[in-house]
Amino acid sequence: MCKSRTGRALALLLGAVCLMSFGLLGCGQAAAAPNALQLIDKTVAAAAKVKSFKLDTYLTENYIVTGVSDNSVTTDSWQFTAQKQVDVANKKLYQVLDNYSLSGSGSSSFAMTSYIAGEWEYYCQSQPWLSTPAVTWNKTSLEAEPSAWEKSVQLQPQVDLLQNSQILGDVKTVSEDGRQYFVIDLLPSASAAADWVLSQQQRFGSSLGWFRTGTERSREIYAKAYTGGSVRLWIDQKNDLIVKAETNLLFDAVPGNIMRGDTGLMVAAGQENSEDVGFTHILRSFSGHWEFSDYNQSVSIELPAAALNATEHP
Repeated sequence: MCKSRTGRALALLLGAVCLMSFGLLGCGQAAAAPNALQLIDKTVAAAAKVKSFKLDTYLTENYIVTGVSDNSVTTDSWQFTAQKQVDVANKKLYQVLDNYSLSGSGSSSFAMTSYIAGEWEYYCQSQPWLSTPAVTWNKTSLEAEPSAWEKSVQLQPQVDLLQNSQILGDVKTVSEDGRQYFVIDLLPSASAAADWVLSQQQRFGSSLGWFRTGTERSREIYAKAYTGGSVRLWIDQKNDLIVKAETNLLFDAVPGNIMRGDTGLMVAAGQENSEDVGFTHILRSFSGHWEFSDYNQSVSIELPAAALNATEHP
């Protein structure tokens, strides 16, 4: 029974990723298209000069544990959404983040409004299911959270994928909504896929790391568990900037690349196998899309009055 469920779970997730990958490759194309390496160089250079932009993000995580001792299968799904305004030139950011469970009653949800201004990140987290949710502003020094800016801005993680992936096929040219794009399909390396997932981590809500591990150990587990996926980028022909990204990644963690110590369970010396974690597979898939707009347009980001009295947290 356990083996059958594991096979079905693997087939479902692999099938979903494959379908998404094949769907991505079915886009129409025009005759003329640039060399992929030249396009990548031009896009990297253009991204380095960006002064401002807006971004909408949509990410879904599916999580399946199979092969546990009682033959049960544990599943969970989370949806992450965000709307951002980014002033790169002045290192300012405004964003509204929301993540919630798709497999539960909806009570497991978190919403956060945050700003980055000066050397501080200001944030207000709430739990929407409460009848009268408290609204309290806190702030953290960017020195204490050096990755907060890059994780929030989200342009660099897409560029990193572009630079650290295998190119699939030729660059295509497409026309959508009256605009012309170059479209490039990629297969990320294991390390690039691991870095990309961890770049999506939010301050609140469901963790994208592994169990009780830190960032480096989570990165190692993801790299070992990576089984493949696809990335498609739409690049504006006028300015060589990424306009849209679609990403689908699949990871299959098995005993050996996750150790008993990673789960927080103790291992008695000489008594237990450190690879005995109580399951045979943890399948995690990530799929979503990112929509960039209003590059280098005027943007005004001002802290609300309530945030000026934020409590400092380490």
